[in-house]
Amino acid sequence: RLETEGVAVEASAATEAVPAKVVAAQVLPTEVHSLRLVIRSTHGHRTRVGLTNLSLVDSAGVVIPIDPELDVEVEGLDPSGPAWQAAITPMFNGVTATCSPDDMWLGWLMSGFEPHVEITISYAWTGQARQLVLHNYNASLKDSVKCVRGLQVWHDRELVWEGEVSEAKGNAVFPYQHVVELESDVSASYDS
Repeated sequence: RLETEGVAVEASAATEAVPAKVVAAQVLPTEVHSLRLVIRSTHGHRTRVGLTNLSLVDSAGVVIPIDPELDVEVEGLDPSGPAWQAAITPMFNGVTATCSPDDMWLGWLMSGFEPHVEITISYAWTGQARQLVLHNYNASLKDSVKCVRGLQVWHDRELVWEGEVSEAKGNAVFPYQHVVELESDVSASYDS
């Protein structure tokens, strides 16, 4: 039995008897999208790279929920680094005005190689993300060398942005976010 606007309807007749707006709300199409960040360089640190926060925002300005344990995969880190580097939860906790390393993600880079860390986010949403809002590693001015610098952003297998991200300034007062519009202006693609 379904009940809407005070009217009970048997489930077998639900699609005929329930008003269209209710059926539509219950069966909104959800598409699975992917966002892939390829970290190509830091602001100078040879063995560490970090981020404070990543957020995906849809066209209505809604932050798309991301479950870091289910929706996010990180590749290219040094496997001999500490086990906690895999704990990416702080990157999705919504805390942006902070200098506390506990609210940030820090990964160990493979020594002897140029950085090539990939963060892949799979998200299911009724629309599509319009923006990626990235907050670089913000523990301190001294630690700004651990910030992401060279970055590629791929959205649904299309390269939508490539460039340099400014370093954070190590304080919780000045804004330090970098916004990437997720509409392709670069012609490239990759095969999964």
